Amino acid sequence: MYGNNTQMVTAWGKLYQKELFDNIRYPQGLLHEDEGTTYKLYFKCDRIAVSNKVIYAYFYNSDSIMSNPKRQNFIDLCNILDEQIKYFEQKNEILLVDQIRNKYCIYIMAHILPLDYYGHYKEMKVKIKNIYGEIQDKKHIKKKTRTKGWLCSHLPLGMAGLLYIKHKIKTFFNK
Repeated sequence: MYGNNTQMVTAWGKLYQKELFDNIRYPQGLLHEDEGTTYKLYFKCDRIAVSNKVIYAYFYNSDSIMSNPKRQNFIDLCNILDEQIKYFEQKNEILLVDQIRNKYCIYIMAHILPLDYYGHYKEMKVKIKNIYGEIQDKKHIKKKTRTKGWLCSHLPLGMAGLLYIKHKIKTFFNK
C-alpha cells in the first residue's frame, strides 16, 4: 500500500481468503464499491502475491459506469475517499492518508468538466486546496503523482481541461 498501489482496487482479478471478509462487506447501493472495500482487505493482509501472468481479458464497454461519469458516481467516490481518510487516520497511517488526499485532488479535477461542475468551480477549487493543504508529508508520494496533485490544487481549471481531453482521447481510441 505504501508503494502507492492503492489504485489497484477493482474486485476482479483477485483471489481472496474467505476469512478476509470477516466484518468487511462491499457497500450496497454505492458505485465504486470495490474502492470502498479493497483498501480494508489489503490492510488486513499479512502478505499479498502478485503475478504478471495475463489470465483476464478486459472488455471496454463504452456504456459502462466508468465510461460515462455521472454526478452520483462522483459523489459516491468522494464519500468513499472521505471514509478511506478516516479509516487510515484511525490506524495512524498518515502516509496513506496523504496519498489518498493527493489522489482525491486529482479525482475532483478529473470530474469538474465532464460532470459540468464548472458552475461550482470556486467551491471545488477551495475543496481541492484544503485537501491538498492537509497533506503532511508529500515526499513519499511519487513525483509524477505529487506533481499532478499540486497542479490540480494550484491550477485547477487547466488541469481539469487536460484530464478531460485525456479522457476524450482515451475514449475515442478505445471504441
